[in-house]
Amino acid sequence: MDELTHGEVRRLFDYDSALGILRWKVRVRRSWAPGSIAGSERSSKGYGQVGIRRRYYRLHQLVWFWVYGEWPVGELDHIDRDPTNNRIENLRVATDSQQSANRGNTRPGRLKGAYERKGKWRSGIRVDGMRKWLGTFDTEEEAHEAYGRAAREHFGEYACLG
Repeated sequence: MDELTHGEVRRLFDYDSALGILRWKVRVRRSWAPGSIAGSERSSKGYGQVGIRRRYYRLHQLVWFWVYGEWPVGELDHIDRDPTNNRIENLRVATDSQQSANRGNTRPGRLKGAYERKGKWRSGIRVDGMRKWLGTFDTEEEAHEAYGRAAREHFGEYACLG
């Protein structure tokens, strides 16, 4: 199956940059009228997607392609971590490691990068698939601060401390 061309994507969709949505320009299916919002389907990770020629495309990748005329090299990261916000200024190319750094805290009620073992707080960070030990601390806040320093050092603008 052939990859979509930039011309085809521009023929099929209009991009509303203020809302970050694609709208159909042509009728592809009976239920998809011109002007209707494309991509009612959601992947398991919450990304919008649309089926074109028996293949699903993620909306944020189509938006990138629509704007820049080339498919993203690598993964696309939503800066605000909202997979429904496909405004072009909210999208950036990222490595797997950078995307992981931009994930929010997965343990509610805990500070990111801090975990407790035997009455002490420990911290570590994963960089390019390798675990880096940051130390043992008396408080959860100290462990989190160590994580924050390391995350900013290794990931810069991609570092998410929340």
